[in-house]
Amino acid sequence: MKVIEDLKDLAHRANQYTSFSPERRGDQLIKEYSADLLILLEDVPEEHHKWVTEKYVKLLSAWWYSKSRCMSSMITGPSNFPTRRAQKLNNWENGHYTTFRSWRNSIAQKLQRKAAKQNWSLEGEINRLKEEAENLTAYQERMKAANKILKGKLSPAEKLDEMHNIGYQTMTADFLQTMEIFPQWQLTNNRACIKAREARISELEYRLKAKEDAPKETTTNGIRIVENVAENRLQLFFEGIPAPAVRDILKKNGYRWTPSVKCWQAYLSGGKWKIDYVLEQINNL
Repeated sequence: MKVIEDLKDLAHRANQYTSFSPERRGDQLIKEYSADLLILLEDVPEEHHKWVTEKYVKLLSAWWYSKSRCMSSMITGPSNFPTRRAQKLNNWENGHYTTFRSWRNSIAQKLQRKAAKQNWSLEGEINRLKEEAENLTAYQERMKAANKILKGKLSPAEKLDEMHNIGYQTMTADFLQTMEIFPQWQLTNNRACIKAREARISELEYRLKAKEDAPKETTTNGIRIVENVAENRLQLFFEGIPAPAVRDILKKNGYRWTPSVKCWQAYLSGGKWKIDYVLEQINNL
């Protein structure tokens, strides 16, 4: 890529005191990191390509610059070699490399998680959970039907036909002979997974319905308290920036500042039951 090829002189200098062929090694770095940036951008949403590229080049340049200060006694010669200074420069170079690699290896995942969070919706999550619950329910019924067949007094050929009928089309007679019934714990665990998803669906459907109504609000001592059921948050709005002591109380009780909403908020289930305790602590300051 051109943005990496523009660093050619720096890539050559990065190896001037550590390689007998700094130009060749520098050209290898240009080729290697041009390909690496292309690979990274494939995993990054297109709207982030510009700033990710700029950040990549900035961190890579900082690493290569620090690398250009490193030296090897094999290249410079052992006579009067500044060992302690060389070690400090090596540590400096290693710090820049670690910063670059850490950012490069995590940025794509962070952006993907951010995109997924932005695209998340109550409706989409409900549909996803319903599909999972349907699949688990079908699997539950198939396990129960298989156990009934395996425990029955049918002939091996008849059992094989029945197993094919309930969805095990690729099952062979040899495999059927070694197949054991599904244990009760597996049926119980699968049923628990179904119930967990059904409970979650009920919760999200309640939150979805709550979006139709305005959140419940109260005001106490200048603090606006919002029960935002749709977002599952208890939100506290202050007039201006709370004092440090107030912020400490909020943090200790699970509230976090949310810039996008400009309020302090906690999960509704955890924040609602102790809001009186939080307000009492604030009033006692």
